[in-house]
Amino acid sequence: MPLSNYFGDLIKKETGKTAQEYIQCRIIELAKERILEGVQTVSQVAYELGFQYPQHFSRLFKKHVGCTPNEYKQKKLDVFFRYRSLNIMGDKVLKIGTVHQCNCCLGE
Repeated sequence: MPLSNYFGDLIKKETGKTAQEYIQCRIIELAKERILEGVQTVSQVAYELGFQYPQHFSRLFKKHVGCTPNEYKQKKLDVFFRYRSLNIMGDKVLKIGTVHQCNCCLGE
């Protein structure tokens, strides 16, 4: 059995996803972290993750997350500042969930 089939079969058995789906989910999770760090531009994150063209990265990100990388960052910042302002006002906040989750990675 070729190594590539072994890897694909192993990933499928362990995660229920194809190797390509699994790798894309991991890339998106890394991208989310780097985008929210705010140190790099979206293009820099795309290049760092191995994309030759940032547009391809943005398209994959939107397919998995449901919004562009810049929209994702803005929505996360909005949630952060909303949460922070509620705490400053002394309101009791029980829980604020995430704005978006990568649908293919839920449950990992």
